[in-house]
Amino acid sequence: MTTNCQSEQADVSSDDEQEIMRRNWRKNISTIEKIAFREGATSTEIKSDVMFQMGFDNGYKDGFKDGYKSGSYKSTLMLLDKFNFSGDCEEK
Repeated sequence: MTTNCQSEQADVSSDDEQEIMRRNWRKNISTIEKIAFREGATSTEIKSDVMFQMGFDNGYKDGFKDGYKSGSYKSTLMLLDKFNFSGDCEEK
């Protein structure tokens, strides 16, 4: 009976310790993320403004190309639907 009480107390303290460790882990990760972002955004060694601009330029160029292609496909499909080529073949 004494062993049961001791094991129950050990489980409770173990659960409490694990919860404290989880909280500390989350707090540390959050702090590290904030510091890393701040350093990356304000770093003069990497010239972060140039890096952000280059990323934006590349993304804009890729997005424009993809948008142009999908617009071309969409307009082609709209023209095919308007002229209804498949319907003309069936009527003849």
